[in-house]
Amino acid sequence: MFVFTHEADSNIPTPAETPLPDMDTIQIKEEDFLKLLHNINPKKASGPVNIQARILRDSALDLVQILAVVFKTSMKEGNVPDDWTQSNVTAINKKGSRQDPANYRPVSLTSLCCKLSKHVIVSQTMKHLERYTILQDCQHDFRARSCKTQFLALMHELAESLDKRIQTDMIILDFSKAFGRVPHQRLFKKAHHYGIRGKKLQRISSFLNGRTHRVLVQDQSSEEAPVVSGVPHGLVLGPLLFLIFINDFPVELLADPNICRHMHHISPDQVHQ
Repeated sequence: MFVFTHEADSNIPTPAETPLPDMDTIQIKEEDFLKLLHNINPKKASGPVNIQARILRDSALDLVQILAVVFKTSMKEGNVPDDWTQSNVTAINKKGSRQDPANYRPVSLTSLCCKLSKHVIVSQTMKHLERYTILQDCQHDFRARSCKTQFLALMHELAESLDKRIQTDMIILDFSKAFGRVPHQRLFKKAHHYGIRGKKLQRISSFLNGRTHRVLVQDQSSEEAPVVSGVPHGLVLGPLLFLIFINDFPVELLADPNICRHMHHISPDQVHQ
């Protein structure tokens, strides 16, 4: 089941900190596209456009110039081809019984050419975020780090607290359907604050605001429906946009005196409930 966020365009909060410098212009190099084409997994799903992965890989030398021109035009105009905003949604079993719909998560299968362009955008956007140390240091997932480094950092902190006989209270949060609930206008406001502006931001806006999807189950397909919120599962750009959206969460959480005051009064019994 899809759960969307319906946000009002008015009264969108603006980050309080000083805006970051503009991100550099995204450079389009044919050699980057050629490498991506050669590395395509031939078994990848083709998505709604139905261009097979094997064809893209085997015809890389013939297609690379065309794809580079399409992507350069897309970046220059700040728009995404209509075919790239369509997606087929398929369900992936996470755990447990395959008969229970709650045990599945949706994955959006988009155009493979769209995915190639997203790899270029993500790699250069991440360089901008790292250059200005924008992403919070406590964020590990969806980065060059991993959940393992987060686990090691947590174990180190817990061990230090035990050695010093300091009480540790832990709260574990689970964002329900987090990717699908990201409100677009607030995401764009934060991206602009972090330096992703102009045609770069316009292109992201064009992709997210114009998205449609349909659900595939075996050989049956639903009707197309608009995607009014969220960032796509199954694309490298989705996790990056999600990181940008939640980046100020730790700062705002610790800055809230009501939350901090309440956390100091949580008993060990309440923590485990």
